[in-house]
Formats: sequence, C-alpha cells, structure tokens
Amino acid sequence: MSELNDKVIGEVAMHYMTVPDDLHRPTRERHVADARAVVFYLLHRRMGMSSTQVGKLFNRNHATVLAAVRRCEEWLTMPMLNPKAVNLIRYIVNEYNL
Repeated sequence: MSELNDKVIGEVAMHYMTVPDDLHRPTRERHVADARAVVFYLLHRRMGMSSTQVGKLFNRNHATVLAAVRRCEEWLTMPMLNPKAVNLIRYIVNEYNL
C-alpha cells in the first residue's frame, strides 16, 4: 500500500476516533462502518484503485466496496444525511489534492 493510502486511511480513522486496524475488522459499528465507507470512496473514486483492489485491502468483496462508495456519493449529494462524512471527504480531497 502506498504512503498516501496510509495517510488517508489514518486521517479518516483519526477523525472517527478509531484506529486503521479497526477498519479491517468485520464490525458493523456505525462509526467504523462510516469511516470504512469514506476510505472506500476516497481510494476508489479519488485515488483510482479498482473496487477489487480496495476490497482485497480490507478483506471485502468488490460489491461491498461499491455499495459503500454509492452511500458516500449519496451523502455528497445530500450532505444533511451525514455532514461529518461530507466535511471529512471535502477536507481530505483538498488537503491531499485528490
């Protein structure tokens, strides 16, 4: 995994008050699931990784990655659904020029 990927994952984990290793766990806790969705969106849509590549990093299948990406895209379309995620995505996109 690249250094930029690690930075983005770390930034998202920190924002959601968790650690990067938690994003790899099979938990459905809301704060971890939302953080994982944001990471999936950033890696797939903004950093150009395929959904299969992202899935392999997190022990998920590509369909799970795509479902999370669609959820983030819905949040971006309607920010009131998850303003925390939207603000984080916008911040990371600007901070890392993604």
